[in-house]
Amino acid sequence: MSSRKTYAVVDLETTGTAINGTNRIIQFSCTFVQHKRIVNEFSTLIDPKQPIPPEISQLTNISDKDVKKAPSFEEMAGTIYSLLQNTTFVAHNIAFDYNFLNSELVRVGYPELDLKGIDTVQLAQIVLPTLLSYRLSDVSHFLSLTHEQPHNAASDARTTAALFIKLRERIADFPLTLLEELSLRGRQLELDTVDCFKEAYEQKSKQETKLPADLMSVAGLIIQRPIFSRDTLAPLDYPFELVEKEKLFTGLIDVRLQQVKMMDETFEFFNGSDLVRVIDAPTGAGKTLGYLFPAAYQTGQGKQVVISTATNVLQTQLQENAFSLLKKILPFGCSVVSLKGNYHFIDLARFAQSLKRTQNSHTNLLQMRIMVWLMETKTGDFDELHLTKLQDPLFNEIHHRGVEELDSDNPFYSVDFLRRKKLAEKNADFVLTNHAYLSSHIEELSGPNSLLVVDEAQHLAPMTIKNNRKTLDFDEIKILADSLLVKIRSHESYSFIDLVGSGFITSSEFKHLLQVIRVIDSRVPQLRNDLAATFVGGNASQSEYYEQLLRPKKNTWFYQGTLS
Repeated sequence: MSSRKTYAVVDLETTGTAINGTNRIIQFSCTFVQHKRIVNEFSTLIDPKQPIPPEISQLTNISDKDVKKAPSFEEMAGTIYSLLQNTTFVAHNIAFDYNFLNSELVRVGYPELDLKGIDTVQLAQIVLPTLLSYRLSDVSHFLSLTHEQPHNAASDARTTAALFIKLRERIADFPLTLLEELSLRGRQLELDTVDCFKEAYEQKSKQETKLPADLMSVAGLIIQRPIFSRDTLAPLDYPFELVEKEKLFTGLIDVRLQQVKMMDETFEFFNGSDLVRVIDAPTGAGKTLGYLFPAAYQTGQGKQVVISTATNVLQTQLQENAFSLLKKILPFGCSVVSLKGNYHFIDLARFAQSLKRTQNSHTNLLQMRIMVWLMETKTGDFDELHLTKLQDPLFNEIHHRGVEELDSDNPFYSVDFLRRKKLAEKNADFVLTNHAYLSSHIEELSGPNSLLVVDEAQHLAPMTIKNNRKTLDFDEIKILADSLLVKIRSHESYSFIDLVGSGFITSSEFKHLLQVIRVIDSRVPQLRNDLAATFVGGNASQSEYYEQLLRPKKNTWFYQGTLS
């Protein structure tokens, strides 16, 4: 943060959010920052000369009575305009506060402010890329900042100022090469937000700096240095006695008899001859630790425990919550790897390529967030970014296609997240996955030393069916064939036969194409009737949904007869 600059951190409370001349300011607050500290504050209520909507009063705790004796904006405009001269305007969502204030200044006869501006929302999105929310209250809570009265302009401005200082401190710790990249890519950020990275880069470029030991630079990207390690398990006996469990659980969880019973029953199953055991644990029984705790003692015997749950969300919760608690309880270490589909993970080589192309402002901001995230992530799992929709086309470009698609000559090959995960999977004590992934990779996850725990087992069958079901719509095929036949002979627009004249296909290729489409068009209705007659018979009408397990021999006989 430049020692010569004054940052005016502004927040407004208004009668509405539309900047169309109908809404008014009811509170203006400004906190001044110099030398990385708050040096002054100014705040005033403003009489909007119109009723404050009830929902605004409820949100801001500012009523018509509160502003009755307050000055109007016309009276305060000169003071506000003067206060903000020679400052850099900072706000949490600057597009609203800066534009709304300028609109009101113009309305009462003042020129628009012509200030540099910084948006702390975009700054927080880049510097803290894994937060669930970037509302001021949520970001300030994450950073343990005091925010006494949310939606009160004075409190909001003060908190935003503290947030701004914190974000700048974090930026100052970024590696020089990252600061350079962010400075180059920040041109599309709101107003002058990029200056935060430029100034930090200029300061750091004057110093001789090295990357921290936990980071490494690969082809221009700064990532976490891979750590390949495995906890060594001591050959400890399972604590059957209640008093032994109480010693381990003290200060962490309460001893629940139902949970203890489930632990012992699960341990006995693991060491018995039964191949399958179904345990119905009631809500509140602590079923997750009920199977994790005894399973951990199997890993010390060279077993790998595969745990499958219903959804990605539950999978993440297990890893972040249940395993975190388990590791505190156990008197020994254990390692866990979470498996998901390839598309959940970033392909570093593809991401590096995306940085070489011009992007729109939204994608550019996302790339900046990902560059900072790469310094923090040990998994490369997009879920850490909490971008639930992943609607940006960038994700289709940079998601992983699988280890087999990697180029071993690429500089990112040795540090590729999915490749590292596959290697870690072989040595992990616990492998955590979901039902959809399990149903498609059962051979990969099974082995003579594997134990499978299916959590939320009632969802396994429908998830397996959904994940592996392929649908053949005969009606749709018939409609497409009919449409193609019409198009081939069309005289109203460009037709398939015109492709022969243009040399795109030969005359014989056109005739063969026409013959194939005619066969499909004529045979599809008969194929549907044959399927119904062979496999359904008189068991159901064609208008009903009917499901039947097909015997391999009958299935093979039908297709051989149809294709002959």
